[in-house]
Amino acid sequence: MLYARLQVSCPSKGGDKTGLPSNTHTQQVEPDHQHRISSLIQGRLSVLGSCVDQYLFDTVQLRLRGIIISSIGGDTAVEDIITLTDFRANTDFVLSAPSCPEDNNAPNTRHVDFYFVLPTHVTTADGVSRSIPLSTKISGTTSKNTCPRGGGGLNPGHQQQHNDIHGDCEVSYWIEAQFRLAGCEVGFLCKHIKISASSFLYPRLCASLALPKCPSPSPSPFLTLRAKPHLLSRCCRLLLQKSPSLQVSLYEPDMAIKQNHDSKRQLTIPLALTIDNTTTTSSSSSSQSATLDNRQSFKCSVVAKWIVHTRFSTTPIPRDGISRDRAVSTCAYKPSTASSQKCNILFRPLPAYPGEAAQRGRGCSYTATSQLDLAVPDTVSQPSLRWTHLSRTYRLQLSMEFYGVYGVPRYRVNTTEVPVAVVSDTSSMATMDGDGDGVNKCDEDNAQKGEGEGDIFANDCEVAEVEEESIWEGGTVCLASGGSGGGGGGGGGREEVTGQKRRLTAARTPPPAYFR
Repeated sequence: MLYARLQVSCPSKGGDKTGLPSNTHTQQVEPDHQHRISSLIQGRLSVLGSCVDQYLFDTVQLRLRGIIISSIGGDTAVEDIITLTDFRANTDFVLSAPSCPEDNNAPNTRHVDFYFVLPTHVTTADGVSRSIPLSTKISGTTSKNTCPRGGGGLNPGHQQQHNDIHGDCEVSYWIEAQFRLAGCEVGFLCKHIKISASSFLYPRLCASLALPKCPSPSPSPFLTLRAKPHLLSRCCRLLLQKSPSLQVSLYEPDMAIKQNHDSKRQLTIPLALTIDNTTTTSSSSSSQSATLDNRQSFKCSVVAKWIVHTRFSTTPIPRDGISRDRAVSTCAYKPSTASSQKCNILFRPLPAYPGEAAQRGRGCSYTATSQLDLAVPDTVSQPSLRWTHLSRTYRLQLSMEFYGVYGVPRYRVNTTEVPVAVVSDTSSMATMDGDGDGVNKCDEDNAQKGEGEGDIFANDCEVAEVEEESIWEGGTVCLASGGSGGGGGGGGGREEVTGQKRRLTAARTPPPAYFR
């Protein structure tokens, strides 16, 4: 019999070894990965000493797996996220020392320590770099349009019926250990891990305006919103004079998500306000420009709200997120909204220098600048995602009202949803090496698996999770040795081991207390 135990620390800032024995030593990490210690996942694989001495296995393949499982109605799709592989030989297992002299729970135990450096981006088979999604479980609904029997879809006398279809999506990560002997699998162990916002995978995020690409060679780096006077002000001035046009611009290059002194994240958006006095009529431009002093400041009240759009599907999600087949929808949609934020800001005009005083006469444009500081909610804890079966986008809903200048009516920017693209800070990214002992290697063949193979692996993952809850705690399991009929990584050997574990009875030799 082969007795083994798998322990994995929760990914946390600074590579904390939460859940590992106290005598676990910090491993030597390559210099290129020193600044990426926040995304370090450490683990320990323990095996009974007699199993190592009897050479019941010669190598152990350690793998960090991540997949996206989408299920809508009766359809299911599996998408691979990442696969990191590491190998350990039988001779790499060393004698485990008890954490304290009174601890005798681990007699004659051998162990090997390992780690995985989790990147923030991976390159899929289509050559696109995508951000790693956090562990999550999503539930949503979609509708299916059907017509009553005997009625045509174009007949106005027959109304279409909408049937709601429930769907689920899960982003799951786990570490598996496959024991091999002469190329055949003799044991398998699995431990699920959670990559959450507290894992500090994305300690710094940057934001930008997700504007549609313009065909012009020099696209504008800002978004301009046009404000309108209040209805009452427009009615009063309809017969008197025409109100000048007011525009507010959101500048993209300086948008950043930073932490303040209270360790709370906030987004700073530079704003610019422009009033064009030249739009007034010739008869009223002089009176209007006389009331608008270029030294006055505008007051602005802002109501902002973050909106998160999450979509998952069993078919490739279109770029716009809209399913072309309205009769059968395979894309579920789940919006989430954070609480509204209200703040007041002040637009101060640009200073007039002596050489420009003569140029800023009557009828010229009025320009003022300010910045909008918004708190970033916990829902914005990861970058924007666009995978084949999962997408996550962000929008910022803004409503602005301008006032406080004598002689100028109140202006208002109606509720507008501004698309925001959230990305990880590329300055803290590092490319991973493929050389050196203990360095993780991406399995590129994993992204080219067929749909059927993905379904089989999803079933194996589900069985392993049930076994983990019902047979062992903390990743401990009694593995059968001498498995036959299953090659390395084959499903036959794994099913045989699973069957032997299910037939575990009291007549068998109980495992040591450390492996229970």
